[in-house]
Amino acid sequence: MDILQRYKAMTNQHCLDCLAFLHQTHTHFSVFCALEHVHFDPPLPEEQRADFGAFVLFVLAGYTFESLKIVKDPAHISFEAGLGDNFETTVRIALEGIVQIIVKDRNDSNVVLFNRCEGHMIFADSTAEALQNSKDAILSDPRNQEVIATLQREP
Repeated sequence: MDILQRYKAMTNQHCLDCLAFLHQTHTHFSVFCALEHVHFDPPLPEEQRADFGAFVLFVLAGYTFESLKIVKDPAHISFEAGLGDNFETTVRIALEGIVQIIVKDRNDSNVVLFNRCEGHMIFADSTAEALQNSKDAILSDPRNQEVIATLQREP
């Protein structure tokens, strides 16, 4: 497993742990997520879906919180939500789509409990990068360049 896969697995586990903790302690929270990872059943009317944009915030409190299900395989959460004029739907969010988990502190301020970062923005593909760095180091020495030139000339 490469570093990006390990980071994604660790992040997903942390997200699951935060969700389970909040659910077990009956702490209401919000999830900020990428709409592309959200599924509605029944589907939202197109005009309502168009109002969301690329990201959407769901507040899990009351009945929505009570209906929360946390599933490990495949990793997702689902809950019942009332959206708009008497429209009820089951919302399913793939774990990868959860960007933030937000809770209110005692002063009613938002606190980000979980924040997903894109691993490729932090960690490089270490194998390819290390190989290139090694190659660059070898080729930067003029003595190595002479040896390589000599080897290329010999039949």
